[in-house]
Amino acid sequence: MLQQPEIIEVPEDEEIEQQVEMELDVEVQEEKPVQAPVKINAPPPPAPVEPQEEEVFLIVEEQPQPDGGMEAFYKYIGKKIEYPKQARRMGVEGRVFVQFVVDKDGSLTEIKVLKGIGSGCDEEAVRVLQSAPKWKPGKQRGRNVKVRMSIPIYFKLS
Repeated sequence: MLQQPEIIEVPEDEEIEQQVEMELDVEVQEEKPVQAPVKINAPPPPAPVEPQEEEVFLIVEEQPQPDGGMEAFYKYIGKKIEYPKQARRMGVEGRVFVQFVVDKDGSLTEIKVLKGIGSGCDEEAVRVLQSAPKWKPGKQRGRNVKVRMSIPIYFKLS
């Protein structure tokens, strides 16, 4: 069974009156009216200008294409590539994955090897792409844009 709490009456507290004297070193002059601050409509400060890097797309509405298509481009690579002597001596074969950016004007830039096989094959793949003819640039919303691409280049001894 629950027990009811006991109610105790507390007499009201007496008010304590205490005088405190304070001296302030402030002169108050009632003659001067207080003016509201004046708001000036100044233009906001200009944002700091940072050079904007152009966006490089991975997927676009219209992909970049070499003249004659990819088949013609691989034929071009086959004609221009020279099998490195060291790779030939060591019997090195395989795929070199190369990444590059097709610029707005169709030139191939930022060429680098993603996965190589060594023995001079990686450098040869980069050299051939650096001398490659311009491509038709990629398009996004009707304008030329930079597009990052990757392709494999095969090295096979015959």
